[in-house]
Amino acid sequence: MVDQLQQELKIKQNEIDSNSLKIIQFQDNQSKLESLLNSLQFKYDDSIKQNDILNKQNQSTLNNLTKAQEDCNNQISQITNLNQLLKNKENDIEKLNKQLQETLDQLTSLQKDSQDITYLQRQIQIQLDQYPQSLTFSQSFKHNNCQISQNGRVVFETANSSWYCCICDQMIPKHGLVKFAFKILDNNQVMLGIGFRDIIQKYNYQNASQIGRGTYFIYYDGRCFNHDQQDKDNKYIALQVKSRNINIIQQMNNIYIDLFQQHIGQ
Repeated sequence: MVDQLQQELKIKQNEIDSNSLKIIQFQDNQSKLESLLNSLQFKYDDSIKQNDILNKQNQSTLNNLTKAQEDCNNQISQITNLNQLLKNKENDIEKLNKQLQETLDQLTSLQKDSQDITYLQRQIQIQLDQYPQSLTFSQSFKHNNCQISQNGRVVFETANSSWYCCICDQMIPKHGLVKFAFKILDNNQVMLGIGFRDIIQKYNYQNASQIGRGTYFIYYDGRCFNHDQQDKDNKYIALQVKSRNINIIQQMNNIYIDLFQQHIGQ
């Protein structure tokens, strides 16, 4: 009986020892598991922190990229504006070059005109130099009631029923400045001037002072009569033609005339 009890006690003791060992192993495993859990928690927390850092870095990078994109868009806009300004300047330069070329063409044309004018002036001066120093009244280009004497130096009327015209033989040059003088022997309502011979001839050298009759006359009392200037016709705008004076007619471009006088006292 005692042996049996001892045997049972020994079995129980073995069971207790086995269970104690299991308990110790369980506790050891539990400790290891807690250590592993703590390590995992630490790694998890560290991963969360690293993720937050990465998110912040990514957000900063995104902000930088956004700002860089805005800067790039601004630079593109500035480049576009600069290109437009450059295009406008190129257009302005093209216009200025065109204006410059037109100005150069005008200058070339003016230089050519100046050369032509210089040539014409020389030709005119040659004509003026060749123009006779004395005029003679024509035996042909006159009214029948105009009498010529002293080799064409004197003309007088043989009748006074109308206005009669007598033209000099020498034609006045169409260009340049020409002066010619007459001495009035008898101040009997005389007219002096210039005119177009074909028109005067058309009206038979009579009443040539009227509008459209081809003459530019100064009347003895200072009135002017002309071919085509209605506002100056029959107006007192010249000196009076006086007898015993040298009356100088100045003609320019076959239209405009002035009267000067030189008193000779005899």
